[in-house]
Amino acid sequence: QVGIENRIVEGTAGDQLHAWNLVKLDGKWYHMDTTWDDPTPDRKGKVSYNYYLLSDAEMARDHFWTNNGKYPTASTLYREVLHGLITEGGSKTAAYQKIYHTLDYSLYNESDAIREHAALKEKVQTVMKDGGTSLTFRYKGTEQGLVQDLQDLYQLGMKSISYYVSNMADTTDLRVKITWTL
Repeated sequence: QVGIENRIVEGTAGDQLHAWNLVKLDGKWYHMDTTWDDPTPDRKGKVSYNYYLLSDAEMARDHFWTNNGKYPTASTLYREVLHGLITEGGSKTAAYQKIYHTLDYSLYNESDAIREHAALKEKVQTVMKDGGTSLTFRYKGTEQGLVQDLQDLYQLGMKSISYYVSNMADTTDLRVKITWTL
């Protein structure tokens, strides 16, 4: 017991009855669904943060509940809170920046979006230089254009490339995760 005020929300997700948490941090409420953040099938040491500290609007994309005044409102975007804490500076700034990047909130910075092949190649080369084999990024373009850009990455010596695409919330851009083998 860590002393964090919380509520259990009952509703549906994935067309099934489901429950998740509302947690109160620094006076603001957020949704958390650790079940949907646990990858299936289980991948040792892997966890996602897709359902970590979400607002009502973010959670309502695929989770449904009847409020009727039963649950507190979660109207704050955690990424904006974190950005504010980073901007304020202080002794915890590095920790806040690490959380910001772990949660892929930098994808919401439109200026960081990949618009053309050269920018994608540069980001991939940076990850490869550090020994990485995956990259998540925001892509301004179509899935067809993305596939063409991914094909060009084979010039970097990759044996295989796989990708997962979803729509970037509140934009017309794509959220893309690519993995590769050398």
